[in-house]
Amino acid sequence: MGENRTILLLTEWAILEGMKSSSGQEPTEMGIWKAMWRWASMKENREAAWNIVNQNVENANYGEWKLDMIRVKVPSAWQHNSAAKRIRFLKENGWL
Repeated sequence: MGENRTILLLTEWAILEGMKSSSGQEPTEMGIWKAMWRWASMKENREAAWNIVNQNVENANYGEWKLDMIRVKVPSAWQHNSAAKRIRFLKENGWL
């Protein structure tokens, strides 16, 4: 999400640091991706997440980032089992 790093590099770093999932497995790229965007989607982290994006993405646009979060990142990261749950999450976390 920041400093132009890749998910692969972050995954390799997490493995080298000995991080494990709750089931004892090494982190995967998809697991890291989901964790990163879950963190960014929470209301208490949104400003920090936007600041990271804004500092590291050329011509970052808050409106476009917000739409991407609502349409792509939140649904993919959280995989709510219904549209109602996804909408409730988005409302509770200040996206809608």
